[in-house]
Amino acid sequence: MVSLEDIKLPPHNLDAEKGVLCGALMDNELLYYYDGISLIPEDFYQREHAFIYQAIKALWTARKTIDVLTVADQLGKSDLLDTV
Repeated sequence: MVSLEDIKLPPHNLDAEKGVLCGALMDNELLYYYDGISLIPEDFYQREHAFIYQAIKALWTARKTIDVLTVADQLGKSDLLDTV
């Protein structure tokens, strides 16, 4: 039987979310654009993507380099690495 939650699935595109995150990892300057459009972790449909973006934003705010290692370290500090 189909539940009400299945019917009311919000629009989302996981590939687009991955693209946003990969773009930030490849070119940290994209964060200026993301700030300009007010992108926030809650804009991501997949919870793990929101956690990754939250870690990226924390590094950006602290003016640290954003790459796979620093994001993984930030997720570890937030006890979210195993979740992601």
